[in-house]
Amino acid sequence: MYWYTYLFLFCFQYGVLKDTSQRLNFNELARVTKKYSLSVRVTGAADSSTGTSGINDSLNISRACLVATELE
Repeated sequence: MYWYTYLFLFCFQYGVLKDTSQRLNFNELARVTKKYSLSVRVTGAADSSTGTSGINDSLNISRACLVATELE
């Protein structure tokens, strides 16, 4: 099994991409996964030192959902 990591950077405390040029990474990742019938695991993350666990959980989910939706 091989692992490759794509990182998508988001604006501080928001589920919005820091730089819209990152959308090119969505296209490339989607192309490669379809070409080789690969599975993708999407996880979200937030800085635990800057928000409550409830806020960060919600932020994690919204970030992961944005990425997953873009890959569909």
